[in-house]
Amino acid sequence: MFHFGLLQHFRTEAVRTIGPASLGDKTDMTEITLKYAVSAPYLLHEVLAIAALHLSTLRPDQHTFYQQQAAGLQNTALALMKDAIDSQKQNPVAMFLFASFLGMHVLGDTVLFRDNNSTNFLDSFVGYMKLHRGVSSVINGSWDVIKESELKSLLVASEGMLKRGTTSNNECSGLQSLLDSPDLARSAIDACANTIELLQILFDIDGSMGSINSSTNLIFSWPIRISTVYTDLLMRKKPEAMVILAHYAVLLHRHRWTWLIGQAGRYLVDSIAQHLGARWEPFLEWPVSQLQKMDKVTT
Repeated sequence: MFHFGLLQHFRTEAVRTIGPASLGDKTDMTEITLKYAVSAPYLLHEVLAIAALHLSTLRPDQHTFYQQQAAGLQNTALALMKDAIDSQKQNPVAMFLFASFLGMHVLGDTVLFRDNNSTNFLDSFVGYMKLHRGVSSVINGSWDVIKESELKSLLVASEGMLKRGTTSNNECSGLQSLLDSPDLARSAIDACANTIELLQILFDIDGSMGSINSSTNLIFSWPIRISTVYTDLLMRKKPEAMVILAHYAVLLHRHRWTWLIGQAGRYLVDSIAQHLGARWEPFLEWPVSQLQKMDKVTT
C-alpha cells in the first residue's frame, strides 16, 4: 500500500510539478511513463523514488523517512537497470525515461541535501551534469526507436523549439571572449562555442515562452545536449567552462520555483565565484547581477 501511495502521488502531484505534463497534441508524459514502468521495474522504482523525494519536501516531520525511502528506491532502480542491461532486456523508451528521471533525482539530491561547503556543492553539481549527459550514451543507437514511440510528438516539438528563430537578448554575448583563451585546445574551444550557442538558444526560448513552467523541461535538457568534451572541461574545473556554467545558473534561478531546482542557481554562482577567485570576477558580473535583480523582485 505504501508503494501504491507513492505511485498515486507521482501521477497526481510530483511529475506535474517538474514541468508540463503534456505538450502540443496532449501527449501525456505521466501516463506514458507509467505505461512503460509496468514492464520495466527499474523505471517503476525510479518513479517511486521521485515521488518519495517530493514528499520529503512536503512533509517536514517525515523528511528523513522519505529521504531514506527515495535513496533506497533509487539504489534498487540502479541495480535493476544493471540487470536489464546485462541481460539485454532493456526497452529503449523505458531506458530514456529512466535516465531522464534519474538525472532529475540526482539534481534534487544535490540541491535539497547540500551541506554548507561550496566545493562539495560544485563537485556534486558537476557530477550531476556528467550523469545527466550519460543519457545520450544510454540511448546511443536507439534514437530511431524512441522518435517513433509515443514520445514522438513531444521530441519533435522540443526539437522545433530549439531550432526556431526567436528574438534574442544576447545573454551569452559576453562569453565569446572566452574562446580566445590561449589555455584551451582547439577541441575545447569548439566544445565551448557549441555549448554557448545552445545556451543562448535556451535563453531565447525561455524569454519567449508565456509561462516559466513551459520551458522547464528544456532547461533540464541542457546537460543531455552538451558535449562530452565540455563535460570533461567541467570535471577538470577549467575556468572557461565554469564561467559558461555560471551563465546557465541564471536560467536555473529563473526556474527556482520548481522544487527540484530551488536555489541551485544561487548556490552554483556562489560556488563558482569562490572557486575561481578575483581574477575571473569580470566574467561573472552578468550572472551575479542577474541573480541580484531577480531576488530583488521577489523580496
